[in-house]
Amino acid sequence: MTSDTTRGTDRSFLFVLGSSRPDGNTETLARTAAQQLPAGVPQRWVDLAQLPLPDFQDGRHETVMSNDDEAVGAGLVTTLNHSAAYTRMRFGGVLFGNGSRPGQVRDDERAALRAKTFFQREAPLARFA
Repeated sequence: MTSDTTRGTDRSFLFVLGSSRPDGNTETLARTAAQQLPAGVPQRWVDLAQLPLPDFQDGRHETVMSNDDEAVGAGLVTTLNHSAAYTRMRFGGVLFGNGSRPGQVRDDERAALRAKTFFQREAPLARFA
């Protein structure tokens, strides 16, 4: 989606909401971050629960991250980075938040602060580590 020539206002963002729960922790944190984007920066929100996909019900607690140690998510971060590198996209990292129960991420003050600055810098072209 992004190439080496993407700069500043040429950015656009696709937010894919994959939870079967409306207003879940991940969506809450993503919307907090997106509110900080400059006016006019294109945002596309896709809610998979609203698409005509085969039925799926998430029977577990939605987890933004249920461990205070962010190193637990290192494997996921590496996978996302390598996927972006393979497709020659930019990758600005992940926005970690802590919460297991719906709405619990609102209690994570560090996540809320990071969400407000998450999109301020241009993401570098992803590279294989």
